[in-house]
Amino acid sequence: MANKNRDGPVKTKTDSIAFIKKRIKKAGGYILKDKKQLMIYLMSAYIGNKLSYIYENSQADNSIKKIMETCNSLNEIFAYPLISLKAGNIIFGIMTALSLRLLLYIKMQDKKNFRKGEEYGSASFGTHKDIEPFIDSDPYNNIILSQTESLSMNTRMKDPSANRNKNVLIVGGSGSGKTRGHVKPNLMQTFGSYIVTDPKGSVITETGTLLKKAGYKIAVLNTINFKRSMHYNPFAYIKTETDIMKVVDAFVAGTTTGKQQGEQFWVDAEKLLYNALIGYIMKVGLKEEKNFASLLDMINAMEIREEDDSFKNAVDFMFEELEEEDPDCYALLQYKKFKQAAGDVC
Repeated sequence: MANKNRDGPVKTKTDSIAFIKKRIKKAGGYILKDKKQLMIYLMSAYIGNKLSYIYENSQADNSIKKIMETCNSLNEIFAYPLISLKAGNIIFGIMTALSLRLLLYIKMQDKKNFRKGEEYGSASFGTHKDIEPFIDSDPYNNIILSQTESLSMNTRMKDPSANRNKNVLIVGGSGSGKTRGHVKPNLMQTFGSYIVTDPKGSVITETGTLLKKAGYKIAVLNTINFKRSMHYNPFAYIKTETDIMKVVDAFVAGTTTGKQQGEQFWVDAEKLLYNALIGYIMKVGLKEEKNFASLLDMINAMEIREEDDSFKNAVDFMFEELEEEDPDCYALLQYKKFKQAAGDVC
């Protein structure tokens, strides 16, 4: 006899019995893990059966006396080895075994997880086998950590569990070899872009040629020797009048200390002058003249003669020419405000 499953192959009666046995075995394996446990539970069921039989056949006239008589007759449990086949005695024996199983289960749930032999910790030094999953097959695509250990620059490893961030912290005193042992070897890997702080100025001279041959574009910012440094020109980023004011505010804040600030009037007058001069440079100056050097030249050209109020310097004439061309120019308006503020002081 066979039953046909609409969604699968034909299942016979033998297959169904095998499936039931498998489920029973699985359930039994959950409760009875080994033969020792089975023997313990069978013994508890046997003892429970015998105690129930003794209690049932006691001649005492109340329950307390029956219990006491049963306890005094424990030596008779094994005197007659056969179990009682009465339903009540069998059920009591089974309940005894199940109760024991329940107590053991509760006890196991409260069991502390002791790690014998690891009382002082389980940390240990890793081996090459431990770090091998984190190393790239291409030796030039790794951060060099030591002679035998590396860390792949690949952000998506074949094994997702091997993905790590690429941050490395090197701790060492002056002269301990941080640059020679870590920075330079990893620069020579040429696996990405680099930003290097070089207080001694030795890294660029020792690795610059190698990086240039590898196709790198090198930019150097040297705040000590400007002749060996790339330069930044804020004027190249000025597009609007608002940009001029931002450059002036940053310039004044960077060149004025707290002790030198004085009255706000003088700070405002200084800003008016810089706004006017930079505005003039951006409007009239050539591309190569749009820089701080032109600003300094204009400031130096602003000669003042206290004994002659009608004296006009070169910058005054420059703004007069600008007024004829564009009387509403931003630079001219700022310069007039500056001259008016200077006249009020005088």
